[in-house]
Amino acid sequence: MAFALALVLPWCGAAPAFAQAEPAQEIAPAATTPPENPDTATPDDSVATPENAVEQDAQAYTRLVVRHDSLAFKEEMRQITAAERDEMAAIPARGAAIARKYSPGGEQAAQAAAYRQRVKELSATVVATARATWITDAFPTADAVIRAFSTDAERLATLEILLDLLEYRVNPSPPPTVEKKNGYRRAIARISPPAQYDATLFAATKRLRESRQFRLDVISRFVPAFATGATGELRAQQYQTETRGNLFVFWAALGGTVLYTLVLPLAFLARGQHARVAPVHRNPNEAFQLPPELGDAKLFRRTCGFAFDCGRVKFQDGEIVTIDTPDGREIKMRLIDFGERSTEKLESGDIVSLIARGRDGLVYYRHSTGKHWVVSGTFEALIKMPVDRLFWASFGGLIVLFWGIYEWVYPLVRDVNPLLSAALGAWGLLMFLVLYYYIGFMHIFVKKIRRRQLDRWIPRLEAFIDDRTPLVRKALAAPRDPMRARK
Repeated sequence: MAFALALVLPWCGAAPAFAQAEPAQEIAPAATTPPENPDTATPDDSVATPENAVEQDAQAYTRLVVRHDSLAFKEEMRQITAAERDEMAAIPARGAAIARKYSPGGEQAAQAAAYRQRVKELSATVVATARATWITDAFPTADAVIRAFSTDAERLATLEILLDLLEYRVNPSPPPTVEKKNGYRRAIARISPPAQYDATLFAATKRLRESRQFRLDVISRFVPAFATGATGELRAQQYQTETRGNLFVFWAALGGTVLYTLVLPLAFLARGQHARVAPVHRNPNEAFQLPPELGDAKLFRRTCGFAFDCGRVKFQDGEIVTIDTPDGREIKMRLIDFGERSTEKLESGDIVSLIARGRDGLVYYRHSTGKHWVVSGTFEALIKMPVDRLFWASFGGLIVLFWGIYEWVYPLVRDVNPLLSAALGAWGLLMFLVLYYYIGFMHIFVKKIRRRQLDRWIPRLEAFIDDRTPLVRKALAAPRDPMRARK
């Protein structure tokens, strides 16, 4: 019984036209007007033999299958009547009654193998041929398609869609199917002759053919029995389109993190460091003023303003040296380095000339020894970038960016691939490492360039100090005005 019912299911379809069916001769009438009780029809041979009984039952069962499929196809084509629906509902019970005779314990159980083999043979010939005919007759004629549309592009696209569908659904094709397909081809040739190529018509037709929505509309209108598959294809296409769009947004967002990681440090570098640090106490002597071309050091993406000063060392407290200037000012400068590149210790009363940025001395000259010293701490501060501030600002922005991706972009693709969550986490870690090393390498690069530039600038500053040394000694040798000192 299970085998018999399985024969019905593969041919679930129906067709309104059995008159053109070409089944085997012995069951040809069943294709148009099935007998009221096909399972009880008697074979032509009046001698009752087991072989005749098997043939009779196999043909009766096949007629039931053909009738059931024809009504099911009519239902899918939305052409079935209420009486036909009732008839279709009663057919499975009639088929089961025949199959029970060949089930274990049935009256024809000994002939079960022969019965199954014969039903299989009839199914491959009669049912398949009948089904091909129903499907062919369900398709509209070429003239009906042409009348249904007003533009040649719609006609061509519809004819090509129906031709493709007919070739897919009926293969191999019986003669009626071949004739209908040839009718479609002739209509296509009339609308768009091969010798008269129309690029505009071809483009419009191609656009309609590739539209899943237009394809669904055509199939639903002319052969609604196959609309379910077209609807599934349309939904699958819409889902794929939406999924591709969401994946594009997801990967574009991750690409945005790369852009952010690379561009923000570059933007900071392009902005540059140009803040000037004014002298704490400006030297009023015009002879001791650095010229603009020397006082403003132009380093890579940074401008450093320097000022000249001089005086006698009053006392030293660690790195800070207190100096009395010739004009009576008392200034405190960071001049002493400790460690491997330490500067020499200054004694009270030493005369020094110096060039500084704010309170940080860069170069000074000790008159008692005639030697120039470069304060390495100030030198390194001038050539470095504020990498700590830059890194934490960039890292904070990166965290905010990934949080936004996780909250608003990742939900769009969560169901597409569960591994995307791990990919997002791994990508975040990768961007953190890229940001860390990227800023580090950028800092090394910038320091290398600025070091070379400042190394070329310092000899010019030392030359200025040497040039002003006589004036410094003269100013310090002159008696100091007590009224000016009190100011």
